[in-house]
Amino acid sequence: MKRSIAVILMIILTAGILAACNQAQEDAYVTLTGRFLKSDITDTVYIITDDNMPVELVNKSEDKELFDGLYNGDRIEIKCGSVLETYPGRTDVYKCSFIEQGNIKDIPSEVLTRLRELGRIK
Repeated sequence: MKRSIAVILMIILTAGILAACNQAQEDAYVTLTGRFLKSDITDTVYIITDDNMPVELVNKSEDKELFDGLYNGDRIEIKCGSVLETYPGRTDVYKCSFIEQGNIKDIPSEVLTRLRELGRIK
């Protein structure tokens, strides 16, 4: 009897620890929204965040076609890790969701000019 109670308590404790670890992992992600931009020089892709910061996106998802079908200016939402504080920023992306269609005119010209000056786009 005591043994079965101990086993049940161990199972409950293990389940609780696993649930807490899973929640901690979920909380480690950041969600960003902004405009999609693909470099015309390399295969590099960016999100221009809602506060006009370009962030290079590195696909770390299992979907190797994560960014296929997106066009410059499309509004997207990404689930990512922390963003490196460089210019442009850089982050690992685990999920990307299309929000609405856009075009290159939806990206501020100042951001495009700065990326051109850095040799990131033509």
